[in-house]
Amino acid sequence: MSDQIRISAKNLGALALKGCNMEVIAILRVVIVPLFLVYFSGCSTVGQIPPDNKKENAPSRVAEIIDWAQGKTFREVIEYAGQPGAVDIKNNSMVIQYCSTGFFTDKYVQLFLYKKRVVGSYQTNASIAEGWCSQIFPSPQWLNAPPVILDDIGLSIK
Repeated sequence: MSDQIRISAKNLGALALKGCNMEVIAILRVVIVPLFLVYFSGCSTVGQIPPDNKKENAPSRVAEIIDWAQGKTFREVIEYAGQPGAVDIKNNSMVIQYCSTGFFTDKYVQLFLYKKRVVGSYQTNASIAEGWCSQIFPSPQWLNAPPVILDDIGLSIK
């Protein structure tokens, strides 16, 4: 019985790594596991648009919201896409923003609303924050707004 090894959860890992330098294993555990987690967390979608939205016809990614939201009311956008990450209001015009975190760059979409109805959008890719894109949003790009909004906020070019 003394020649047999009793296998338990505690010594199972030691058996699998028998003959390996324990210092190397400790370094791998400290370095590889965090790198693995960081690598895969950068690929997840965050922000206010859930990746698996269960509502019918709802957008699941930032890129899809541009076509989906055109003509929708503010309430419809909020019901389907969730609370925006940033909001800016001038006169009767509003910009609401959503984002999606990527590995190298983040995707941001700005929806332009006039009298609480989506009349246009602007999408950009940027790396303005380390971590989740919802930590910070770019300034609204009012100059990329449709003419009705430019007239409303006094930026129309005539």
